[in-house]
Amino acid sequence: MSKAILILGGSGNTGEKIARLLLDITDVRIILGARNKEKLRKTAENLKEPERVTLTLADASDPHSLSAAFSGMDMVLSAASTAEFTENVASACIKAGCDYLDVQYSNTKVSILKSMTADIEKSGQCFISEAGFHPGLPAALVRYADTQMDILESAITAGAISANWDDATITESTKREFVRELGNYKMEFLKNGDWKKPGFWSMRDFPAIDFGNPVGKKMCVPMFFEELRNLPQMIPSLKHTGFYIAGFGWFADYVVMPLVLLMMKWFPKTMEKPMGNLFVWAWKLSSKPPYYTMLKLEANGEIQGEKTSFYMTLNHEDGYWFTAIPVVACLLQYLDGSIQKQGLHWMGQLVEPIRLIEDMEKMGILVSYEAHEETRNNTVIVK
Repeated sequence: MSKAILILGGSGNTGEKIARLLLDITDVRIILGARNKEKLRKTAENLKEPERVTLTLADASDPHSLSAAFSGMDMVLSAASTAEFTENVASACIKAGCDYLDVQYSNTKVSILKSMTADIEKSGQCFISEAGFHPGLPAALVRYADTQMDILESAITAGAISANWDDATITESTKREFVRELGNYKMEFLKNGDWKKPGFWSMRDFPAIDFGNPVGKKMCVPMFFEELRNLPQMIPSLKHTGFYIAGFGWFADYVVMPLVLLMMKWFPKTMEKPMGNLFVWAWKLSSKPPYYTMLKLEANGEIQGEKTSFYMTLNHEDGYWFTAIPVVACLLQYLDGSIQKQGLHWMGQLVEPIRLIEDMEKMGILVSYEAHEETRNNTVIVK
């Protein structure tokens, strides 16, 4: 019998796209879960698969609601802005005996899940966290680079986003969660084998990454993800790594961002809503074509004793699809049992990276490669 996957936040932008992909390329049964029955009904109608899609009311803030919704599920996929209720969701999964995957950037969520590691391991369930575009792909791309070289010394990943925010539906809970997480933002990267924070007076720690067309060069700032922490242990030759993110535009970066950080530091509770609204307004102000979501890998190492540089760019015009596609590519490996392992795992460390990239290409991610082989006399570009 096909597996049953409940998508918590199934009526949202990312949840609906994950459901669409799963319906198209797998035989799983989809249960859409959220608090608003009318939104769930409309999403189910859009998916046009009445025999494989059902609905259930599920409120992440209510453990009893979750227990009822999760009963009989094989996996719960959390695609909602519910990081503050991570313990409720994780505990309900353990109680119901179902596996777990989340699609959220949240240091709060990571801390909660790490504190539950023993209970998760004891349950025998498979918990996959930090799935999606970022986090999710950075660690996977570093591991992909390791498969392309005999010795991997440096692997830097960077993201750039230009979205049509005018057409995006951003919920109040998403706005609040975004500005809340800004207060927990970590700026760390691995340099010479040690994790460091940037020196704000040193531009070397804020590199200009060339993303190619249509982005060009963008100054980027480091953004730490838990999936990156253990990479030096997984790849002992790795001395430099990190993820860097390009800004949203000068007004959002240099005017709105400092104000939001200041207000969230002084008045974290009362300023969540107005600062969330302010940031979304700034996003929309800077929203203009061309639209893209890009991820760049710059890796350096050796192949057969020769110094080699390897570059890889992933691109999709829609950020929600770029989030959904890696999740489904991960789920394909989960569904065939190859990564269904008990305990808590980070997607970027768990997946087989070569297959992940191949499956993402099939689902619409544009991937380009370029390698530079440095010989004694010149540099040869191999595409």
